[in-house]
Amino acid sequence: MKKVLIGTTALVAATAMTTDVRAADPISITLGGYGNWYVGWAGNDDSYGDVARGNQGDEIEGHVWSDAEIHFNGSTTLDNGLTIGVHAEWEIGSYGTTDADPMDEAYVTIGSAYGQLLVGEENNRAYQMHVYGAPGLMLGMSESDIYALIERPGAVAGQTTTALNTDSDRQGINYTSPSFYGFQFGATYKPEGAETTGSVLNKAPNSIATDATSENIWAASLTYDGEFSGVGVAASAGYFSQESGNASVNEHDEWSAGLQLTYAGFSVGGSYRQLDITEDGTITPGANGGADFENAEDGYVWVAGVGYATGPYAVGFTYQATSAEGAFSNVPGNVNGGDDETAAWIVEGTYDMGAGVAVGASVFHVEYDDETTNFANNNEGWGFATGIMLSF
Repeated sequence: MKKVLIGTTALVAATAMTTDVRAADPISITLGGYGNWYVGWAGNDDSYGDVARGNQGDEIEGHVWSDAEIHFNGSTTLDNGLTIGVHAEWEIGSYGTTDADPMDEAYVTIGSAYGQLLVGEENNRAYQMHVYGAPGLMLGMSESDIYALIERPGAVAGQTTTALNTDSDRQGINYTSPSFYGFQFGATYKPEGAETTGSVLNKAPNSIATDATSENIWAASLTYDGEFSGVGVAASAGYFSQESGNASVNEHDEWSAGLQLTYAGFSVGGSYRQLDITEDGTITPGANGGADFENAEDGYVWVAGVGYATGPYAVGFTYQATSAEGAFSNVPGNVNGGDDETAAWIVEGTYDMGAGVAVGASVFHVEYDDETTNFANNNEGWGFATGIMLSF
């Protein structure tokens, strides 16, 4: 992987030095982005509500929330054929306004016939190129808001996506190869000294990748996109590795795989994510009971779903399950040690009104099972949401 990155960088540099690098036109910035506004209702389990939420029981709560970004894009092609691009995102929705720095991803790209090099704030290539497999129409299931609408107990560990999102938008170097007979390769390197600013829209639990003691990150991805006898095939495999200076964690490894098949408007697929942590000593439960993979040794997520689209209409069903070793699983002699599990399903429908405007509705259910039987650590509930989605 190191040879690929170094070779690509050297090739781009050599081309720039030996050729007239003037551009026909200077970089000009265009605006784009999206804005999603939702209204929904959700209820939590009666026993959980009585203990953890001040005797609120299974009261149905109303919610209004949004998620919006403005994107700044620019590019130019030099006389030597290199394409230089710039991209930045400014969060203007309810999530972004809670952050002291509303700027999200910001990076520069250098493209040629040999692929594209990206430097700056961006998720790793294994995350970006991942085939989730299941449909995501409005709220979706991957890193979805449903995990906040149905309240996750603080003691329940687990992730909310099969994509390898552990490093978030940490500064780094990404390479993406050209497509060759449907196959494409990507690689990422994020050095120890890289800034660890991340997106506030990444609602997954904290991870060692954003810890001050985190060290070098490597990631790689291989994808395929093709068609056989009218059946579309999209597949991906990804790997993520990171060393850590954390006293309890020696190495953090993850891998993922995804597949989706499409035919005549129908889609079916799914994906899987595995996380393994090599420990030095015994993991000690955190103050929140270990509600993240940092305080757990191993975990996995899998998802499957089906969808159908015709004209402006689309419908889909998705089921996702998570398991992670709980906070007490590595504490010697503790009888409460076990796995924390989360299971969720969602049914969605959308209607594309044209001109970048769509509307949709979702019905969903989430269940959290802690390694213990305490009412405050276990919850489940269902909800309904509708919304309008704009893209520009």
